[in-house]
Amino acid sequence: VKDAGLGYYASARYTAGPLRVGALYAFAQGDDPATTDKHEGTVLAGTDFDPCLLLWNSWVGAKWAGSMGTHAGATTSDTMSNASIWQVNVGFAPSKKLDLFASLSFASAHQKRTSVGTDIGTEIDVQASYQIFGNLQYVVGAAYFNAGDWFKGTSAANTIGNNYLIQHRLNVTF
Repeated sequence: VKDAGLGYYASARYTAGPLRVGALYAFAQGDDPATTDKHEGTVLAGTDFDPCLLLWNSWVGAKWAGSMGTHAGATTSDTMSNASIWQVNVGFAPSKKLDLFASLSFASAHQKRTSVGTDIGTEIDVQASYQIFGNLQYVVGAAYFNAGDWFKGTSAANTIGNNYLIQHRLNVTF
C-alpha cells in the first residue's frame, strides 16, 4: 500500500490598534475507501496546531481529557486528520498585559467512510490571558462544542451530546 496525502493551512489577520480580526482554513486529507492500493490519509496537521480549545488541541487531547472521538478515519484528539476546519476570530488587547480572544469554528470530515455524516461540529471559544511577568502568563478560557452527525458513527439512531470546557492555567516560558 502506497502512502500519500495532502494537507494545507491558510490564515489571515487584520490589526487596527488594539483590535484584530482573522480567519483560518485547515485541511488534512482522509483515506478514500475506493482506492485500496493507496492510503491517502497519512498527512496530519501536527500536535502543535491548536485551532480551538477542544478540537485538535494538544493541551486537552493529549495531556488532560483525551479524544472526544475516533472513527471513520478521523480523530478529534490532538492531531487533525481526515478533516477540515473553517474559523473566524476576533481579539482585543486593551493593554500590553491583557489579551481577549474569541473564535467560531466549523469542522467537517473529508471522507465520509462509515459515518452517518461528515459534520464534526461547531465550536465557540472565548479566552483571556494576562501577562503577570515577562515569562509568566495566566490564561482562562471556555469552549462549547456542538457535536455534529459524524459522532453518531454508523447509525443515525445513535444519540450524541455536546461538550464544553472551562480551563485556567499558568504558562511559564524560559
